[in-house]
Amino acid sequence: MNKEKMGSFLKALRKEKNLTQLQLSNALGGDYSDAFISKWERGESVPNIQDLKRLAEYYNVSVDEILNGTRYEEVDFEKKYFIYNNDWMSRHNPDDLYDIREAQELLIETRFKELLKKMVGDGLSLQEDKEFDFIVNHFYQIFLSAIEWKEVVSYREHMLGKCAWLEDIDYCFHDDLPGGLSDIKFEIYNQIAFRHNTTIDERFWEANKKFVFSKRQNIWADINNEIENNENKVRCRISEIEDFEKDILLATLQLVNVKNTLAIASPKGKELYENKYGRKYDEEQLTKRAIKLLIECGAKLNKTLLGYYKVVTWKYNIIDKLEDIHKRYKARLLVPVCVNGRYSYYTVRNTENNRDQLRIANGNEDFDENDYQELEKRLYAGEKEILKPYWLWIGGSDEWGTFLHAREQILNMSLQAYYESRDDKSTEELLEELDNLSLDEIRKKYFPEEYRGEYIVDKQTMSAEEFKQKYYIKEVPNE
Repeated sequence: MNKEKMGSFLKALRKEKNLTQLQLSNALGGDYSDAFISKWERGESVPNIQDLKRLAEYYNVSVDEILNGTRYEEVDFEKKYFIYNNDWMSRHNPDDLYDIREAQELLIETRFKELLKKMVGDGLSLQEDKEFDFIVNHFYQIFLSAIEWKEVVSYREHMLGKCAWLEDIDYCFHDDLPGGLSDIKFEIYNQIAFRHNTTIDERFWEANKKFVFSKRQNIWADINNEIENNENKVRCRISEIEDFEKDILLATLQLVNVKNTLAIASPKGKELYENKYGRKYDEEQLTKRAIKLLIECGAKLNKTLLGYYKVVTWKYNIIDKLEDIHKRYKARLLVPVCVNGRYSYYTVRNTENNRDQLRIANGNEDFDENDYQELEKRLYAGEKEILKPYWLWIGGSDEWGTFLHAREQILNMSLQAYYESRDDKSTEELLEELDNLSLDEIRKKYFPEEYRGEYIVDKQTMSAEEFKQKYYIKEVPNE
């Protein structure tokens, strides 16, 4: 509640009736002095609930309107935000659909951010609360981390902390998604309660980064296609999104090239592309063009959002692995032979050719037949278990996987940490060097696939021989 705003509203209501403060006092039966009314209108004091009801009745407004310092106007949200209904496209010229949707998205996102910032600050009026509910119900979902499933500690942690909202939700259970508007509001108000001593900008950051605009057009698709047809349109669109969303788009180019749909859609796609644009199809140039556009629109290099390598170590029981290897690569193979409807079975040597003939897949095993002798030697030496390290890429290999990874990193960052992680100097250098470096050189220098992980500690403190003795590897990576 803003006392100054409420006071100004009370003053405006009195002026509408052409009353002085003394005349208002008399109209209310003389129960309030003009000095008392003056304090209300200056925001120095607030009427109690009975006084509010009396003022609301006299001015023909609601108590809620007085408290929020504004008159409510009935708004048809279905008409204002008409793209909530997928049938809206049938009522417009097909050539105008893109621009109409762009205007609607800008209206929705701008209003949503206004309401969310007010929600985490002074709070929403009754009318604003209804508008917020409509926008969230029809256009937004909460994005929450589902990269690593952990043990469920409680129902609310399970519902609100362990599953991501995804456009394609094939690998995420519907029952595990946030329970709807009530859970979304609970999460926001819970956050406000725990962060009451932070600034409004910090509270807004914590709330806003959890929301995904579910009906937004695919910006990545626009970068791939519209950058050729109408770069200014793409530029305007990217300029309107949040800084962290721009940074995520830039981080996506760590591994992913910009690919024009026309060129890759068919065997003759590149020929069609060349005929349309008068130049050869060059993904490297398109990707560098996208990097430049994103930076000019405000994106910054942010290593926190990039994918990286780490090493995970798995523990194996040696005798179990020996049994697996023997069964797969050494035990004789059983061959069924059918003669006159009766099967006879014969054994043959376990060779790669015989496995191929019997269509026995080698599979992607952790150990193969070349490991048998070394494992056997370790078993006879008294070892029962071995550790085997694996290089693991943390981050996506396509635009969607990269988005998920980068968005998860944002979830774990404070507003201050986010701004500190944006690299202004490297971004300026990249823009200056963009035309002089190949895409491969750009990625190695500005989008490095770095190593982060616990395993590196052993590599720094052990000799190569000690390292091989502790871990089962055929050679030491990066030695």
